[in-house]
This record gives sequence, C-alpha cells and structure tokens, in this order.
Amino acid sequence: MERSTLRKLLAVTVTVAAVGAAVALRSGPSERPAAPPDASTSGHHTGQDPASAEAYWTPERLREARPAPMPMPGEDG
Repeated sequence: MERSTLRKLLAVTVTVAAVGAAVALRSGPSERPAAPPDASTSGHHTGQDPASAEAYWTPERLREARPAPMPMPGEDG
C-alpha cells in the first residue's frame, strides 16, 4: 500500500476509536446493565413491603407451614 493510503486508514481508525470512546464515556454507568448475579444466587423484586410478609407469617402459620414439594431431576413437570 502507498504511504498516503496507510495514513488515511490510520486517521479513519483513530477517529472511529475516539468517537466510540466518547460515546461510551458519555453514556455513563447508570445506563450500563447491571452485572449478572452469581450463578449460585437468585433474586426477585416484588415491590412489596417486607413488613407485610412479617405480619403474614404469624407464629401459628409458621408452626403449620409445610415444605413445598421440590421437583427431582428426571421428573416430568
């Protein structure tokens, strides 16, 4: 390649990189998605007040609570 062609290509590459960096910096951390949770954890946001759950689970309800059946590997469901 000619020297002038290489310089033009380099100029375009540097310009594209600079524009990309400026856009990334401008978007800021608030627009970036949150990191995925660790594979060993899970979570769910319901928007409910935690105090309502505490009020629901009275000592009597806690005594009478039974575990929910858990699916086993290989079971259809």
